[in-house]
Amino acid sequence: MRNIRNEFIAKISSVLIILVIVSVLATIGLWYFEEDVTLFESLYCAVITMTTVGYGDITPVTTAGKLISMSLAISGLGLYAYFGTMIVHSITETSLREVIGMDKCNFKNHVVICGWNPTARITSLELLAQDKQLAVITENKDEVPKIKRIGDRKNLSPVFGDYSKREVLISAGVEKAESAILASDDDSKNLISIINLKKLNPNARIIAKTSREELKETMELAGVTYVSTPDTLVGKLMASATLEPTVANFIEDLTTSVGDKGYDLRQYNIPYNYKGSIGKLCHDIKKQTNAVLLALARKEASGRWDIHPNPRDNILLKRGDRIILLGSSEEFEKVDDILKTR
Repeated sequence: MRNIRNEFIAKISSVLIILVIVSVLATIGLWYFEEDVTLFESLYCAVITMTTVGYGDITPVTTAGKLISMSLAISGLGLYAYFGTMIVHSITETSLREVIGMDKCNFKNHVVICGWNPTARITSLELLAQDKQLAVITENKDEVPKIKRIGDRKNLSPVFGDYSKREVLISAGVEKAESAILASDDDSKNLISIINLKKLNPNARIIAKTSREELKETMELAGVTYVSTPDTLVGKLMASATLEPTVANFIEDLTTSVGDKGYDLRQYNIPYNYKGSIGKLCHDIKKQTNAVLLALARKEASGRWDIHPNPRDNILLKRGDRIILLGSSEEFEKVDDILKTR
């Protein structure tokens, strides 16, 4: 977008410079060849002739003056026609770039989703429900209008291109992004994208999916925060649905933000100034809400997160610990106040 604007300004400037040069030369020529005509009157005649207004109050009488006026009229028509065409072309090009997703994303602390498919669509709807801004990269121009329909310009920016290329990732604003999600089924492109993402934004969280279990460790070593293996997750959920269908339905409800159930799972970072145990925290939360603490996450020396489901009350909380709560949006607002996360 910035390149188009700079190019447009450069063209406008060149046309204006040409207009000024032609006007100055014509003014000097008319003033030189025409008798009893002041310099200002020569300028007035030149401008009136170039704009094809032609009031007729001042007309050249010499052959040289008439030739200058004819040249001005022809060149003026050409310059103004070019000027108008350039403006229309710029407006059309800008609109076309927006339609096909060629505009640069200007979001900050947003999420970049690489690839458009059913997984990316569901992910986008979940994140939009949480008021997150998204830049969605697709390699298919026909998908851009479909992406636009799930959100608005304030929180959704479709980008057309190959997400494994650095320039496309830059167009999606990945350098200022909070997270990047590799939703594509193409493992080769995902691996290339991981490398480019780490170069462009080392601090961004990267979430990737792969159908190959053997690539999970490779992606984690490359810097991916979380690797999803859909076949494994679906297999476990289907087995649970076979043996304990109510449990499977409950898990499915918990993992979505879209719907009318009114409850969700949320992660909280323990603030550095909070002192106490799991038992004290549960007591503080229960005094004001019905939110339930389900798990404690603690980072190991290796960088992996060790999850403690239903943690014991006597575990002392440390700076950097995370807790996972089950509750409603209203209850989460109260927890925000308890932990002073707002």
